[in-house]
Amino acid sequence: MRRMSLILIAVALLFAVLLCACADEHEGRITAIAGVDTVVMDDIAVDLPRLEVVRNGKSEAAAYDEFWFFADNVYVSGGQLRVKETAPLLFVDALAVTLKADASIVRTIAVERIYVPLEAVVLRGDKGKDYCIVGETLKINYTLVPANASERNVEFTVDNESASISADTLGIPEDFPIEKSLTVTARVNGEVYGSMEVAAKKRAEIATAAQLAAVRLKPGGDYRLTADIADFAGLQTALPIPAFSGTFDGDGHVISGFTLTVPNRSYNTQQSFGLFGELSGSVYDLTLSGEITGAEVHGGSWVNVGLLAGYAAAGVEVRRVAVFGSVSVQRNMSHMGGLVGVLRGVVTDCEATVTINGCGNIGGLVGYGEYMQVLASKAVGCHINASVAYSNRSAGGIIGCSYNAAIQSCLILGGAVAFVESKGIEANALSPAIGYIVGRLDGGKVISVGRDNESRLLSGSLMNGKGMLGAVYNQQQHFGNGPWGFAGKIMNAPYIR
Repeated sequence: MRRMSLILIAVALLFAVLLCACADEHEGRITAIAGVDTVVMDDIAVDLPRLEVVRNGKSEAAAYDEFWFFADNVYVSGGQLRVKETAPLLFVDALAVTLKADASIVRTIAVERIYVPLEAVVLRGDKGKDYCIVGETLKINYTLVPANASERNVEFTVDNESASISADTLGIPEDFPIEKSLTVTARVNGEVYGSMEVAAKKRAEIATAAQLAAVRLKPGGDYRLTADIADFAGLQTALPIPAFSGTFDGDGHVISGFTLTVPNRSYNTQQSFGLFGELSGSVYDLTLSGEITGAEVHGGSWVNVGLLAGYAAAGVEVRRVAVFGSVSVQRNMSHMGGLVGVLRGVVTDCEATVTINGCGNIGGLVGYGEYMQVLASKAVGCHINASVAYSNRSAGGIIGCSYNAAIQSCLILGGAVAFVESKGIEANALSPAIGYIVGRLDGGKVISVGRDNESRLLSGSLMNGKGMLGAVYNQQQHFGNGPWGFAGKIMNAPYIR
């Protein structure tokens, strides 16, 4: 029996030795590797180098099992190192590519650079325009195909000597024949990669109230005011222009006598009232004088009111516009501004001299703004009378309520901002916010704003310091004297300088 046991043990040991030998012969042991240390990506895809490994003293090709990359825009496919066509361009000196063979790390290759050849340049005019107004300019935008192409030095030329192009901006002289097309060509290293046709047009001219009201029929057009407009007889029902997405050049002229009444009803959806109800285009070099009134209505959806526009969307540009007159709409669900009710675009070098009576968010220029910019603008002699009828409403000389906005180089000159009690409701009970520049400031930044000694903050029972005025959130500094400052309430870490 003992002899039989010894024989079985010997057989088992021999079998184990043979099994290990077979396994070692099958898997082997990588003791050395040979191959390139770097690869240059001079195309969107390059072949990975063949790696030689020494296995059990014999040289043979390694079989790649896995790959690791230290960049998101490269991958391996079919034995090639490739660049994602939608990935951003990346130049690197040593992008590591680690190759794994037979469960052993055998080589790390450095990618010296990534190069993606340019196939085409797609051109388009700013805001999608395929025309340029004579006497003005059009910015040419472009997209590379593929987006991560290495060649990025795009130059533009135009096929007419009367026109000019500087960098990416096309200019057409006043005397250029309208409706004639130009060709803008994109070149890279002297080779053409794309082009677009640009028509020459003039702005449609407006000289009467009837022509102004007709803008509603073509709200995406380009217009120029050629005369002052003061007579709106018989045309009040044609205003406001519900929506405007084009360009309106006031050319320094005045629109006066404009009146508008907000209907006496509650709405289920947001409504906007002004010369333009909703504005998504550009307005500049205009003076507007008018009056907007409305009955007392509470509840429902938001109503936005401004002499120029009730609502101004992201991308809107309003430059060198002055408004005069009054807005008096008693709605607790309202945003009211002398210029714009709600602003998400950019206002530059504008001015308001208005009287506003209401009980929503109220500002001399803007009632409510978010992700907007108000630059180099001022309120002159504005009187803001805010009736407290609903919680957390705000009033400011420039802006009523501001959320993540930029307010820079703005002034309030003269005038007064006041909260008054309404229907026996003590203002303090509803936590209003009042400020010389902004009633409520929530995030964003305020730089170089100020007021003169003639501007005032007045507020019934709040004169004794009651209410949420001058409150400071998130350790922000409050500027001003006593409970009154540039902002009545400051929240969420705005940048103030």
